[in-house]
Amino acid sequence: MNLIENQRAADLPAGAFQDLEERLMANIIRHCKDYDQPIATDQWLMKKLAEIGKLNQENIKIIAQSTGVSQTAMERMLNDMAEKVIKEVEPGMRQLVRQGLVGDAVPISQSKNVKQVLTTLRGQAKNTLNLCNTTMLYKARDAFKGLVNNMASTAQEIAEKQSFLDILNEHATMAVIGAESRQQALTKCIREFNEKGIPAFIDRAGREWTPEAYVNMNMRSTSNTMAAEIQMARADDYGIDLVEVDSHSGARPKCARDQGKIFDRSNQSKKYPHWKTSSYGEPDGLLGINCGHHIFPYIEGVSIRRHFPTEDLDANDKEYKEVQVQRSLERAVRKQKRECMLFDQIGDQEAFQQASYKLKAKERQLKSYVDGNDKLHRRRDREQVVGFDKRVSAKSRSSEREYIAKQTGKVDESAIRQRNQAAAENWAIKHLGIKKTNYATQSIEVVNNTNKALKKVFKEMPILKGFVDEVSFEEIDAVAIASVRLTKYGTVSTKLSLSSLLADDDQAIQQMIDQNVNAGLWTRKSGLYGIIKHEGTHLAEYSMALKRYGVNKELGGGDLPGAITAIKSHEIAEEIKQKALSACNLPDDNDIIKVNLCEYGAFEGPGEFLAEACSESPPRKLAKEVQKLFEKEMGK
Repeated sequence: MNLIENQRAADLPAGAFQDLEERLMANIIRHCKDYDQPIATDQWLMKKLAEIGKLNQENIKIIAQSTGVSQTAMERMLNDMAEKVIKEVEPGMRQLVRQGLVGDAVPISQSKNVKQVLTTLRGQAKNTLNLCNTTMLYKARDAFKGLVNNMASTAQEIAEKQSFLDILNEHATMAVIGAESRQQALTKCIREFNEKGIPAFIDRAGREWTPEAYVNMNMRSTSNTMAAEIQMARADDYGIDLVEVDSHSGARPKCARDQGKIFDRSNQSKKYPHWKTSSYGEPDGLLGINCGHHIFPYIEGVSIRRHFPTEDLDANDKEYKEVQVQRSLERAVRKQKRECMLFDQIGDQEAFQQASYKLKAKERQLKSYVDGNDKLHRRRDREQVVGFDKRVSAKSRSSEREYIAKQTGKVDESAIRQRNQAAAENWAIKHLGIKKTNYATQSIEVVNNTNKALKKVFKEMPILKGFVDEVSFEEIDAVAIASVRLTKYGTVSTKLSLSSLLADDDQAIQQMIDQNVNAGLWTRKSGLYGIIKHEGTHLAEYSMALKRYGVNKELGGGDLPGAITAIKSHEIAEEIKQKALSACNLPDDNDIIKVNLCEYGAFEGPGEFLAEACSESPPRKLAKEVQKLFEKEMGK
């Protein structure tokens, strides 16, 4: 039993619960899709909350229909696994009998030990699946309540935003404003709902597990236990108490403690450690989840491991990791298909088009990865989503083409705000000198707000125009990252990465800033503009370093090694720091700087000192001095 076989065995029951999650989510959205109707929000909320009983009954029926499928999948997994393990173990045992090393045993079909293992593990697996069903039922109810409340509050927030009102005609009626805000709220909340899904398990730490993750993990654990317990059941039939554990590099701590040892399963030996002292039975222990160890029957004085099959652990581990990447890409495709299905259900054509465009990109990414790995094969069955049928699939393909065509609009020169993402990208290219963006992955409101903040920063730092090659929304740990790299052609490439997780939530960005300011970690700054001002300072410093050493960003030349060293050491930032401290009669002491600026600027080097000072708003005395010196340096 290796990691890949274990993973594949768990796919069937995990897939059944993925289907259940999709059906429950579709049912929830069916109850929410009338939010754009002309009805007072409070009245709509009362109506929806009154539907909870009906929704619950519908969900009970959906779960009941799914239970038979998931139980059958689980039974099939356990039976297949038992049969496979027995085929691997039994020939070795028979060889030992022929050599006279052990006595004969009852046939497998008559083994009470094997039957007991199968009965016990089937019961445990059934209880796990029933727990998932129960959890998903009440979590679906909670998800519905949270969704309708979130939709109402989000619509109100959108309607009160000046940026939203600016998009509408100044003579728009309250009815128009209400309808538009509700439609936007419905779209936004469905995206968030799709991202979160319906949990199947909540652990002791309060972490919510998706149906796929929990069932997959649990079935893999059951599969591993099945393999070990059946092997030991047959060892009992043949009267073998001792087992040997193999060894391999990179073992987990608990496994490392047990590997290479011979254990007595009867727990009576004075010569060998008892099996109950091993880490067997613990999730992160011997033969637990993702463990690559094997056990073998052991007879003193006889080497019998050669009678039992093993595999190349290094090759297996490499292939397993490749399969895990494929699984991750498949999950991304399924999640995007689910979003398409939900938007199709509410009839939001614009959101459906954008979701279809993202789906095509994720499918291309999956295809590229599988095509580049000889041992991998595209498994369309693992990409299927309940509700994403032939009609929705065909509609998605045509919508993706329509979306691309729609993105090629002309730039509106009269304002920063553009009508679509392609026009917003063209505006950034034309007015800011940026060469590339991935604006198509974000809403038009997000990219317009980004361009607005970029324009303000570029106006304050003219050195940035034409210097920033790329602006990209990515899943990063930070809210934003400025980076510079040396290309293979000896030129320099620059990039501003922005968090895609926070991109559409101005309130969350400001809240995070305020929390860090209150903790003394950051200087006070204003929303997305303040974040970009911080990262723009880094990029401006890189630009000044290249200029100082005579390096042309596009053509190279000059003292490139000197410029790279200056960038890495933050040479210019250090000079400005020392001048500013001297002008303010402050020592170069981190604790003093922390009080006069912030902890991040004090302890994370001169580059962060400069960026935190330049982005502080309103600036205090030290930051004011830094900003003055920074502007002077830019003007050289």
